Formats: sequence, structure tokens, C-alpha cells
Amino acid sequence: MKIRWKLLIVMLSISLGPMILMRGYAQKSLQMLGDTLSARIGDVLIQRATAELSILVEEHARIMQLERALIEKALIMQAAEIEKRLFNIQYTAFDFVNSLSTGSSPSATVKPSHPHSESLRAEDGTSIPVSYDDQSFRPARHSSNGDSDYLSKLAFMVPVYRSIAEEYGNYILWQITAFEDGTQMIYPGLQPYPPTYDALEQTWYRQARTDRKIVWTQAVRDPISGIFSFIVSVPLMSIEGRFLGATAVVVPVSLILHQDVHIKYFPENIDYVIVRSEYSKDRGQYAIRIVAREQSAEHRHQHWRANEAEEWIILDEQTANNQLLDDIRKNRNGVLEILQNGKRRVAAYGNIDAFGSALMLIVNKEDILAESRAMGLFIHSLIGHQLAVTSVILMIVFVGVISLTWLLSRSMTRRLLKLVQAAQRIAAGDFHIRADIQSRDEIGKLGSTFDAMIPALEERIKMKKALEVAKEVQQSLLPKSMPHIEGMDIAAVSLYCDETGGDFFDFMDFCCREYPVNGVVVGDVSGHGIPAALLMATIRAFLRSRVMQPGGVAEIMNDVNRLLLKDAGDTLQFATLFYAEIDLKQKQIEWVRAGHDPAFLFDPEIGVFEELWGEGIPLGIEERVVYEANRFSGLKNGQILLMGTDGVWEARNDAGEMYGKDRLKRQVRKNARKAAQTIVDSIVQDLKIFQGKGKQADDITLVVVKFDRIF
Repeated sequence: MKIRWKLLIVMLSISLGPMILMRGYAQKSLQMLGDTLSARIGDVLIQRATAELSILVEEHARIMQLERALIEKALIMQAAEIEKRLFNIQYTAFDFVNSLSTGSSPSATVKPSHPHSESLRAEDGTSIPVSYDDQSFRPARHSSNGDSDYLSKLAFMVPVYRSIAEEYGNYILWQITAFEDGTQMIYPGLQPYPPTYDALEQTWYRQARTDRKIVWTQAVRDPISGIFSFIVSVPLMSIEGRFLGATAVVVPVSLILHQDVHIKYFPENIDYVIVRSEYSKDRGQYAIRIVAREQSAEHRHQHWRANEAEEWIILDEQTANNQLLDDIRKNRNGVLEILQNGKRRVAAYGNIDAFGSALMLIVNKEDILAESRAMGLFIHSLIGHQLAVTSVILMIVFVGVISLTWLLSRSMTRRLLKLVQAAQRIAAGDFHIRADIQSRDEIGKLGSTFDAMIPALEERIKMKKALEVAKEVQQSLLPKSMPHIEGMDIAAVSLYCDETGGDFFDFMDFCCREYPVNGVVVGDVSGHGIPAALLMATIRAFLRSRVMQPGGVAEIMNDVNRLLLKDAGDTLQFATLFYAEIDLKQKQIEWVRAGHDPAFLFDPEIGVFEELWGEGIPLGIEERVVYEANRFSGLKNGQILLMGTDGVWEARNDAGEMYGKDRLKRQVRKNARKAAQTIVDSIVQDLKIFQGKGKQADDITLVVVKFDRIF
């Protein structure tokens, strides 16, 4: 790939990469923020709605208790006034000719003038004419002319009824009094008295007769006005304790169940119903029936309307359905999250009478969470706007980066191309070429360094070639093959850590000996590289020259040491040497140890290694040193002579552990019955396994002589 494209990729990565990452991170963060806020707001809204619905139900219960007490107080006052007139005061006969019962033209007072007259509408919405100055009546069943003792005594109750009605305002829709003989009175007055209405057949009258105390009916549809109402009645008793009749007030449910201020926080489509636990014939079990429903805003004068048709609340989850039904039947208040017709809703309910009726408010959970959804949509719109803006910015940056990269790469690649061309010329062998880049930036410095490198590179190549020649020369000095000597199996190896090294081994040819002798030498020159290789070659030449002259091993070593000090004494280099002469006829080994590690002689029959020690310092250190000869007699078939340099047992692995002489001996003992070359190969292979991937730090030289035919 060209630098121009690489530079473009780098520039785009540096400039656009962080922006894209930040854009993605910001987008993800905003989405998480939106989801978190939406969820938090949703939780808060649900909690607030639940709390406010619970408060609403509790407030209705508290207000109803207060209002029930007020209404009962008004009813007791009404009953007291009636009983006062029945038993304490004598009234003159009452003339009914012009009363509302005659069916004559309506009195001038028949008009909707009372403050609560707005509530007096029929079911079809038309106004019901009433008179707040008169009361309507139905005479006793035995009366033929409409005269009645009760009527004459209660003819002047209108001021009492009016004062009670005005005191309690719209709480009281009708004030009704009825007696056992059939006499009935209704205030405010109607024309005519409702022909189908018989108070003695009404539930409120029968309950007053039975219970003989103040009783409340369950919320029912008022037969006169059609308004959903409670009817509160109290019995009228004689002085002797005989039941005479009952007086009652009709209270619209809408006046007891005021619309609470908390409802304004809920959606407009909230269901505001009165429910009751009733037996459903269709289902064969008890269920929750809606008996009345709040009317829409335009019909607030008729706030509640009775449900004539059966309407039931059936939940999708049986557990919630059972809990709701149990709470309603046991008059318990509560708030419950329900699933109805596949929609999650929140229902709050509270008891409103002693007959299992309950006020219930049902709100769609989705409607409660509308504000939360709006917040989520708003944040998503912000995210969309951010994406659009950042997309435009990214496009501008992209175009700018491409333009800038093109300009920069043009200048850079032109100069780099000169370096490439110069390098190609150098590779072809032209060391006179120069890049000659004139600039003060890094590429200019690279060009100057490149030009300065060319002469050094030329010298390096010359040195490399010289090393290759030196390596070839040194390799040529080592024996190209092992000597074939009857009675001995010989193998050797020398591995250098650099191109050239200071280790060597050799096999000597002798003259002037009275008996056949074979010489073998292993040496290790201090240091590595060309100096060590040159000193090794010098020692080898001195040794080869000296063994061709008379003298024993000690004399040979003394002479080589003196020659070395004369030629290379100023170099401060030295060499260790182990030189041995093997006489198979005499079955002995004679050796000199010049500071070198001792050789090993292994006898497989007894499994013992014997180290061939001896006094002596390395060559090239002291001219006056006198080396001593050492001798071992009694060579046997199968014995193995092992000579090596310290690069074998001082080799280290990656953990810094040394190979050691014990491991070397184990390899010799393991392969003692095998050929000498096999022994050498096994040791080299074990060394490689031991070192692993570690680099060879020193030269390795190893010579194995196995005696196989000694007679």
C-alpha cells in the first residue's frame, strides 16, 4: 500500500475516528438518558397517580362521612318538626281547593327558582316544573274529599322544608313524608303529584319501618327525576312508640361525590363509575357491575346516570379480578393495577355505602405515561438533530482531510521516492549515489542520514565479505572428516555462536616415534569473532608444526606457549588447550592440560567417569611456565574418551539454568553402547532441547573417541 493511502487512513483515523466514537457514544448516552428519564418519569407519574387516586378515594370517604352527618342532621330536624306538629300543636282544617293536588292550573310559584332547581331535570334533559312555596300531596286511601288529619297538621311545613333546603342547598333534591294510612307529601311541590309514585312501596320507607332508625338506601335511580341518588329516611313514631310513617330526603349522588381537585391531574377520558358486587346469571358467579357512570362535561347538571343495561368489569388476569371483587364485596378501599381488554390500567376504588357500592376511577396506564412518552420523543428528536449536525460536520472534515492528505503526501512521497530510488541503486552495487534531499524536517534528516550511511554500508559489506572469507578459511582448518584409526571410533563437532570463533579441535600426525601414536587436541581461545579465529589458526599452525619434531607432550606444549607469547603476547589474548596422545599398543593416554577443563574417560562396564586432571595454565599468559605430562594406563574395549569446551556444560536455557556436566554424563551413559557419532548427535540434540529458543552464547566443541578393538 502506498504511503499516500496509509497517510490518508492515518489522518482519517486521527480526525474522524474520535469524532465517530464520540458521536456514537453521545448518541448512545442520549438514548440511555432518554430511556432512563422516560422510565423515571413514568415511575414518578405512576406513583403520583397511585398516590393521588388513593388520596381521592380517602377524601371521598372522609367527605361522605361529614356530608352524611350533615344530611342526617337535616333529616332529624325535619322529623322533629313533623313530630312537633303532629303531637304538640292543633291546626285548623286545611283548604285543598287551590292546592296542587286538584289538577288546576299551576300556581304562579311553580317555577325553577330554587338554587338547586338546575338539578331537577327529567331523564331526557327537560326541566321539571316545581314550586318552592308549596308541597304536593297524595291523600290517605280512606279519604274521599282529600281531607286528612296528617295533611291538616303538616300543611304549614313548607317554611320548614324551605329553610332546610336553603340551609343545605343542592344536597337535598326532594323532601318526602309518608304515613301508614297512605298520606304522602313531596317538597318542592309538583303538579300533579307523580301518579305512579307510591312512597309506601319504596325501599327507603320499608327499611325505616323495619329498622326503626335512620337508614340510607344504596345509590339508585330516583323514580321522580331519574337522577342517581341516595335516599335517607327516618321513622316517625307515636308517643306510645307505634310506627306512624317515615320522612326522607333524596340526595343526588353527584352532590355527595364531588369531583375532586385531584382529578384534574388525570386524563380527560378517565372512567368515573359506581360499581357493586352482584350475581351474574350469565356467568353463574359474582362479578363487578357498573351501576352508574359519570356524565360528560356538558351534562354536569346530571352528573351521574344510572346504567339500565348490565355492564360488567371483567379483568384479563384472574388473580387481579378476584382481588378486586373481594375488596368491593368487603367494602375495602384500594388502588390496583389491572389488565382489561389487553390494556394496562390503574383502578382506585372506595366504599360509598353499606350495600357494597363503591366509587371507582379507572385510568389507562398509557395515558398516565403520556408525559413520559413525550419526553422520550423529545429526546429522540434531539438525537436526530444531533445526528444530522454531526453528519454534516463529518462530511466537511472528511473532505478537508482528503484535501490536506493529498497536499502533504505529494511533498512527502516525492522526497521518499528519491530515497527509494537511491536505495535501489545501492542494492545494485552503486555506492556513489546520494539522495541529496534538501529539507529541514524529519525526511530531510533521514536523507542526510541515508547519505552518511552509504560509505558505512559499503565498509560493512566489505567487512561482511571479509568475515565470510574468514569463516571459510576457519572452517577449512577444521578436519573435513574423521580419521579412520583401527581400534578407535572417532566423532567431533564444532558449533560457533558468531560467523567465526575461537574453539577448535584437530587430530595430529607424528613423526620420529618408536611406536604408533595418535594425537587429538581441543582448544578454546578467549573471545569470539575474527581475533579469536586468527589466534586459533596461529595455535593450530604452531601445534601442527611442533608435533612433527621429536619430544613428548610436555615439551610440545612448552614450545607452543613460548612461540605464542612471542607472536601474540601483546594482544592479551589466551587459549585453553587439552592435548592428548593415545597409544593403543601400550593401552595408555598421555596428556597435557593447559588451563582447559579435564576430559572424561567413561567405562561402561562399571559405569564410572574418570576426569583427566593435570596442572597447567592457559597458553599465552606466562612464558616461563613448565607444563607437566599426565598418563593413564589400562585402556579397555568400550571405554569412551570425551573432550569438550565449556560452551557445552555452561550452555543456559531461558530460565538461566546451566546444562551442566551431570546432564552431559547422563547422555554419554545413555548412549554408551552406540557409535561415537550417535553419542555426539544425541548430546547436540539434547543441548538444543535444553536451550529452547534461547540464543547460543558461546562456541561449542565436542570430541568423542570410543575404543572398540584394544588387544
